[in-house]
Amino acid sequence: MCRSSRCWGSFPRRCAGIGAPVAIGEVEGHVLHPLVMSWVVRLHPVVVAVTVPRRRQNGS
Repeated sequence: MCRSSRCWGSFPRRCAGIGAPVAIGEVEGHVLHPLVMSWVVRLHPVVVAVTVPRRRQNGS
């Protein structure tokens, strides 16, 4: 077990390495997907944002 400050220096980098893909996925799923789908089907983004998760829960 390393207790020196050198080992703890990599901790923020590891958190950023894990957090960055998660944050990108969240933004993509909750912001970009409804915007793109609203343009494709010509609906308001809020309508798309509400119906997409419901369809995923129903399995269709």
